[in-house]
Amino acid sequence: MAFLRRYIIASHGSLSKGIVDSASMIVGALGNVEYVSITPNDSQDSVKQQIEALIRLNGEDVETVVLTDLLGGSVTNTFLEYIPCQNLHVITGVNLPMALEILVSDEGENLQAVIQDSIEKGKAGIVYVNQLV
Repeated sequence: MAFLRRYIIASHGSLSKGIVDSASMIVGALGNVEYVSITPNDSQDSVKQQIEALIRLNGEDVETVVLTDLLGGSVTNTFLEYIPCQNLHVITGVNLPMALEILVSDEGENLQAVIQDSIEKGKAGIVYVNQLV
């Protein structure tokens, strides 16, 4: 069965919105991307409700790739609850190179390979520039 892909970028604060905005500036409109930004005023229940509302949009023919900011953070931990029962893939440590690699991938590409490539791109994008000059 061929899956459609959805993407969710989720973070503490406005990081996720900034990544979506930056990616759109670089590659153009992103129709299948949503973001979740939690604030200190959000309760764990409200975070869970936001995430549940997005997860409910998944059909049997949809794979959702979630990029989160922090391993062990409340956003990532809340998404983890849904991995066993959804076509859900959660990757943490999001940065712009990682997000771009995933967001411009072709739906026909093997998702596991795309995820591994995006992790490598994300790591490669972390450079202490002073050592290059």
